[in-house]
Amino acid sequence: NNASLFSIINFFTILKSEIVITADGKSKIYGETDPVLTYQITSGSLKGNDMINGELSREAGENVGTYAVNQGTLELTSNYTVVFIKADLEITARYVTVTADARKKVLGEPDPELTYHLTSGTMVGEDAFSGILSRRKGEDAGRYPIGIGTLAVSDDYILGFMGADFTITADYEIKTFPNPFTDHISFEVELNYDSGVTLEIFRLSGIKTATIFSGKVKPGLHHFDYIPENTSQGLLIYQFT
Repeated sequence: NNASLFSIINFFTILKSEIVITADGKSKIYGETDPVLTYQITSGSLKGNDMINGELSREAGENVGTYAVNQGTLELTSNYTVVFIKADLEITARYVTVTADARKKVLGEPDPELTYHLTSGTMVGEDAFSGILSRRKGEDAGRYPIGIGTLAVSDDYILGFMGADFTITADYEIKTFPNPFTDHISFEVELNYDSGVTLEIFRLSGIKTATIFSGKVKPGLHHFDYIPENTSQGLLIYQFT
């Protein structure tokens, strides 16, 4: 009889370990630097000294909106099956506040330009405002609120606005101090446009005693001082033209 010899070989299979990596949701304000993109192992575990290499990435874009956080270059050895769960990086609007500048004019004059300045927050890069402020209609002496008008900025911002008053005066605003005076007196006058002006001093008799100033001035607040050569008690008249 012929006898046959058989051997049985058993195979031992090592399966890949599954790791679930979940990105952390992040946020930033428009114009700020991106936060560090982080993640958690939410299922499975690393074996021994195994490490996760690489880093996450996100969809490109810097405007207000939501951008997916992706796996990027994140990887493990071939001993693992990686399941990656995305998250979002949200860019939120930047808050800025502008405040209108109080403006004045004399009855009958043309309106000066309505201006404003940034009082809260900062602009990013070359971003700028568009449009102009407006004021309540009217040409009688009084106060008229200055409103936001068509002033605007991109959707990457939340725009706050603080109003001011536009004042129409019946005459030029002139202040004198101290009054009465002893050795000198000061005059302050506010003008809204280029003008030739003259400030003179007269006695009650009508005789001119001094020309304090005569010349061209720019818009704004101007200060003039008068120091008489001979001081005596009495009344003086000033004339501003």
